[in-house]
Amino acid sequence: MIKLFQLDRIWSEIRHDALANMDLVASQGWAQKGPSTLALEQWLCDYSGRKHAITVASCTDALRCILEYHFPEESLIGVPSYTFIATVNAIERAGLVPIFLDVDANYHVKLNDIGGLNGIVGVDLFGLAQDYDKIADLDIPFVMDAAQSIETFDGQGRNSLAQGIASAVSFSPTKTIPAFGSGGAILTDDDEFAVWARKWRTHGKNVNSDVAITAGANSMMSSLEAAQVLCCVNHHQQWRDRRQAIAEEFIINITSDRLIAPTTRGQHTWHKFIIRCSDLEVRQQLRDHLTAHGVDSQVYYQPLVHEEELYLCDVVLHNSTWLSERSLGIPCQHTLTDEEIKTITNALRTFK
Repeated sequence: MIKLFQLDRIWSEIRHDALANMDLVASQGWAQKGPSTLALEQWLCDYSGRKHAITVASCTDALRCILEYHFPEESLIGVPSYTFIATVNAIERAGLVPIFLDVDANYHVKLNDIGGLNGIVGVDLFGLAQDYDKIADLDIPFVMDAAQSIETFDGQGRNSLAQGIASAVSFSPTKTIPAFGSGGAILTDDDEFAVWARKWRTHGKNVNSDVAITAGANSMMSSLEAAQVLCCVNHHQQWRDRRQAIAEEFIINITSDRLIAPTTRGQHTWHKFIIRCSDLEVRQQLRDHLTAHGVDSQVYYQPLVHEEELYLCDVVLHNSTWLSERSLGIPCQHTLTDEEIKTITNALRTFK
């Protein structure tokens, strides 16, 4: 079976350099912070154009930190229901109230008829850029969940990481620049928030002798993880270009009028390659067809977050429901072999 994610192959590519980097960091006694962490934070600033990058234990923690600082308790925060539950968990943990919003055909927050909100968390889901100008026109504080879009740029060359009052990035194992463990980062241009966030991640202090400014969290990305992620950073553009080429090959081989290929604009991260089927039955037929060809597939974000027992509420989100019943992800990692790509394209081409 051709798997959706192939971390073993990524490790084989970076193993030599990663082991050397981690050994150097550990031998110098750096468990947290240290040169590798600073180097990763500097790369994030250089790549995104943001002034500050603060590594934390996860993207969920990054979002929580951003939200705690920028919004009073009980603020109403709009969030797409078609997303991973972690986005909503971060809102809840920050003491805020999630307001579930519908999405458009590209899995982004549907921007019309939004009112009465104190803020919005937007998600560049699967790696496609939202319409940043339309979001800005809302004149509502906007936080970017860039967990899946670290390499995403819109048609005007604007990076997902540089959008909103602050953005959150993920290095979790399934991401395009993965950690073999966990990790995330906060990106901001606000000097005062950056100082606060660096203290927030260690119980409100920079060092134990400081007076705590907030309860904060225990949320550090280890130096070993940062050292390993930097090895992935060295390859990331080559890896992204290969995912782009793979995605283009898949798109031209989706010929059935019962399937819709993903939208492309600007620079897509291709964190996931998502096909839309004409209905639920067609999706199951496509899954069966792919399985018969030895290709893995996955349904994402079903149930929707507002249908989860934790957040169950009586709201009708037509587009989110429609997409959740028709969307299907297939392998698109750069680690796919040429033969595996041929197998997948053949399966797509022969589905009628």
